[in-house]
Amino acid sequence: MKKIFLIIVLGALLPVWAADAVGAPDTSEIFKPKAQVWHRFEASNRDFNANTAVNTFNLARTRLSLMVTPTPDMEAFIQLQDSRVWGEESSTITDGSADRFDLHQGYIKIKDFFKAPLDVKLGRQIVNYGLQRLVGGVEWHFIGRTFDGVILDLHQDKWWLDGFVLQEVENFRPAPYQLTDSLYAGDYDDMFFWGTYAGLRLLENHKQEFFAMWQRKQPSSVLNRGTAGWFLEGNFGPIKYQSDAAYQFGNITPEGEQGNPVSTVEAWMFTLNLGYVPAGVSWKPEIYVAADVLSGDDDIDDDKWKAFDTLYGTNHKFYGFMDYFINIPKNTYGGGLVDTWGRFKCTPLNKTSFMLDGHYFQSQQDVSLSDDTASKKFGTEVDFTMMHKYTTNLTFFLGASWFGPDAIFKDKKGVDSSTWFYVWTVFNI
Repeated sequence: MKKIFLIIVLGALLPVWAADAVGAPDTSEIFKPKAQVWHRFEASNRDFNANTAVNTFNLARTRLSLMVTPTPDMEAFIQLQDSRVWGEESSTITDGSADRFDLHQGYIKIKDFFKAPLDVKLGRQIVNYGLQRLVGGVEWHFIGRTFDGVILDLHQDKWWLDGFVLQEVENFRPAPYQLTDSLYAGDYDDMFFWGTYAGLRLLENHKQEFFAMWQRKQPSSVLNRGTAGWFLEGNFGPIKYQSDAAYQFGNITPEGEQGNPVSTVEAWMFTLNLGYVPAGVSWKPEIYVAADVLSGDDDIDDDKWKAFDTLYGTNHKFYGFMDYFINIPKNTYGGGLVDTWGRFKCTPLNKTSFMLDGHYFQSQQDVSLSDDTASKKFGTEVDFTMMHKYTTNLTFFLGASWFGPDAIFKDKKGVDSSTWFYVWTVFNI
């Protein structure tokens, strides 16, 4: 099947390349091929143990894409992707399995469907909303996240409204006869994600977005959770602001629980980011201070689930680049998260920028420790990043990070500081 995918894409690209070679009529407006090759070398000592050696490895991702636009109101997009860790195959000559070769995206999009201001996007696709705190493609990851489903986009000059139905899991398992959740009985163990996301453009330099989203697994006693909130962004001259807020409700059966102890979901998130970006300064300084608060559970033995879940967010962007809080609430031990952080960014050299982030991580509720005490202190992280745009197509990144553990991580992970270094190369055509 993977070979068939490759043959289809190469067959579609061949007429484009051939047309350029022989001077045939221009097809560039109909066929638009793209490619991406990126590589990241990492040196990781993130286990909080000074006695272990640094682990080095290489990640690679290769994408080949084709956008076909036969008419102005119709497009189809195909994107093949190979993701790999260097040296993971069993042989350099006999192993050609390409374990992570896949159709990363494959969708059709109909614009102004039936002459209405409605776009329909159907198929496998990357889905990004807001800053990607709750729904994002996680492009940092060497595979990345995509969904299968449909998005309806109703749009006007001053507002837009998306409705989406996405499927995360399909198991083809009919429900046992004793389960009477009749509407979804034939989708036993399946997982769905749907909702609405709306945006307003009423004021210049300001935008407001609002959402109501729902996760549901069959049977619904396992997971039936809604998330509603807003995303605000804008600036007053050199002062920038961003804010996310969300409340979660519904019911869930906590992982690992026996029987059917359904808990009522009552969780929340609030973030505020303020920045100062002065105009007319040659080295382009940017200063940000922010606080992110995600609720935790203060009593794991009651029937309330108060730990906020970041759903399908690109957490790497927000909670430290070392990815200790990539899976929330699991990585916070149900205690929630209070991330007080700051950023300084500048571009003192042509095409080269520097960024320094500092995070102080705490839990929103006490986390129990092995000595029968409790703490709210995870630790401190510092991230340094340098980016150099070598050409229009080629960009280099260099990063180094340090994490100093505090009481919770010392108890759960280890007492020594943690370090990480990477060099990342991204080539796009």
